[in-house]
Amino acid sequence: MHLWRIAVDILPTRMQLARFASDLDIVCPLCELALESSLHLFQQCPVPQALWFGSPWGLKIANLQFSSPSQLVDFVVCPPHDLLLDKSQQDQFTLYAALLMDYVWSLRNKVVHGDDKPNWDDLGRGLWI
Repeated sequence: MHLWRIAVDILPTRMQLARFASDLDIVCPLCELALESSLHLFQQCPVPQALWFGSPWGLKIANLQFSSPSQLVDFVVCPPHDLLLDKSQQDQFTLYAALLMDYVWSLRNKVVHGDDKPNWDDLGRGLWI
């Protein structure tokens, strides 16, 4: 369900909420460097970039070009063959990526609702499969 919400771009990111509340701060709560959109939150922000790079695949997600959140989700669900060796690795990658995206959303919500900034030293500890 979470991947579907990302793909159709209906998560209540600050960019989405700003359509209804014009005085809302729309800067990413994790990095405070860019506007918070779904694509930024799961690919372009330094927090998920560190998590993607720390994955078993050492993925430099910022080097991939996605023009929409749905393209990112398509990459997660159907990763390119040059990234993986076999079907079991594809399933493992998809599971890891889905958990990573859920973890990033959880981190974001902790910051937004509790002023709890992520600790860079503990960043990946909540993401184990």
